[in-house]
Amino acid sequence: MPLSFIATTYSLVNHDFEFERTLETGELVFSGHTIKDYNASGTATANIVVLDKTEMDNYAFLSHEFTHVYQYYDFNVFNTYLNKPLQNLKVNYNTFDKVSNHLYYDLQGFIFYSLFFSEIQNIDCHYHNFFETEAGYYSNTIFCN
Repeated sequence: MPLSFIATTYSLVNHDFEFERTLETGELVFSGHTIKDYNASGTATANIVVLDKTEMDNYAFLSHEFTHVYQYYDFNVFNTYLNKPLQNLKVNYNTFDKVSNHLYYDLQGFIFYSLFFSEIQNIDCHYHNFFETEAGYYSNTIFCN
């Protein structure tokens, strides 16, 4: 919840919600013109996809960014290690117990993004890391050797 909530809130404030694409894909999709400021046609943060408005019909980019969303989901297994510490917090703090009944703590993002950003340090090509290579493979968007 924390990372997904932050990503969703940021995207709602800074980008346009793509209702039709969201229904088609089952994932939250946003669009905007500011994405080009990051020298990218799209980005995936937690379970949110943001594409440049000019790329909304580019299914290769959609596939690429959705692969990153699925990679994020792959790290959910690490949340099971938090069950015992979270249970202790629920027992000791009433407010935390009440809030926890309505929230899911998607703390796997800290592990996923640590690995992702460590992979992209000092590389010659954007696709010379595991995560981008996987996304490029499944979307046919690998543009370098």
